[in-house]
Amino acid sequence: MSCAAETAFWIDWRLPLTSWPPGTRCYIGHETCWRRMPAAQEALGIADVVADNGGRISLVTPHLPGEALSVVLRLVERLVSKLEGVEVICSDWGLLNKVCLLRVGTPVVGRMLAGQSTDPRIARVCAPEGGAARSVTHLDGTLCALRRRVPSAELIEYY
Repeated sequence: MSCAAETAFWIDWRLPLTSWPPGTRCYIGHETCWRRMPAAQEALGIADVVADNGGRISLVTPHLPGEALSVVLRLVERLVSKLEGVEVICSDWGLLNKVCLLRVGTPVVGRMLAGQSTDPRIARVCAPEGGAARSVTHLDGTLCALRRRVPSAELIEYY
């Protein structure tokens, strides 16, 4: 198994883009307002510059009203036809559904669809009570007693 780090840059698509660092990812779009998304010609122009330098594009999208869904979906399709490895960061369930159904780009669930700021299990982890031990079977077949260990004060403060 190997891991590779990817360098990415967020750009203001309203400014002219004439060069791009080779092999890096470009994030364009807007997370909260569909009217601030780049027009197709601007996005495709950026895609050309990024592609010429071996880069990749991530299109960040907001919640989309009905008419905007088809506009953004057409933009995604055009970007995918130009570039390999286009990510579509979706903050709209409808767009996420369409991207998955049509298999255009790589769908990514955006922050706006994941509304919780903390994992709900953290409250249970930080609870002071220990709970009863329970029996579990280890991978090798051995029966074991699983006991809860209360986290350290530092970890509770961190959470």
